Amino acid sequence: MNLVQGFLLGLIQGLTEFLPVSSSGHLVIAQKLLGFSQPPVTFDVLVHLATAAAVVIFLWPVIKSLKLDTLVAVVIGTLPAVVVGLLLNSRLDVLFNSLPLVGGSLLITSLLLFAAISRYPKARSIQLTSKTAFLIGLFQALAILPGISRSGSTIAAAIILGVKPSLAFTFSFLLALPAILGAQMIQLPQLTASSIPVSILITGFVTALVSGFFALKLLRTVVISKNLSPFAYYCLTLGLIVLLFL
Repeated sequence: MNLVQGFLLGLIQGLTEFLPVSSSGHLVIAQKLLGFSQPPVTFDVLVHLATAAAVVIFLWPVIKSLKLDTLVAVVIGTLPAVVVGLLLNSRLDVLFNSLPLVGGSLLITSLLLFAAISRYPKARSIQLTSKTAFLIGLFQALAILPGISRSGSTIAAAIILGVKPSLAFTFSFLLALPAILGAQMIQLPQLTASSIPVSILITGFVTALVSGFFALKLLRTVVISKNLSPFAYYCLTLGLIVLLFL
């Protein structure tokens, strides 16, 4: 891995981790088209920690004043992803080497976003019950498949269930923290002494952190302004291109 690859992979991770277009799907496509090898575990863990840090920084006013009922909802919403992640952990290499799976999953993401767009007029509730949190968590678990956006599926699920858009955004990224950190804990046994130059690791980390922070700002504006259509059409188009031409 060279400096340019470290920058590009950090940028892809930072932007697509939060925008509703699937970071894992884009990384699979980038690796196939640009000839990138699978990023070393050390680099992968670092850029994911960078995106987790971006969430903490962005949502810090919310995080520091969390109430018990919201914490309980986050725990309940995280459980499905924990179960699915543990069950499929040994099969992830297969999943992350299938372009047809990525293409089909991107189409699912687009359908979820279109469904959310149609439900915006009824997304008025500010209540987040345990049942609602669990159902949103099921959609987060689905996003273990490369091509299904974690942010897109959870925000769409929340809006479809009637959650207010601003709360749907906030809850989606409160769920993101244990999901991101938990996934990296699973990779810890694979960590070895890194042969990647420190300059590349720092480049990837900083790029993912900065791009992730601005992606969060953009997405919050998009969700609250009810303008998810560009992302829905993007996932639809990219999914069809992958299935038909790649």
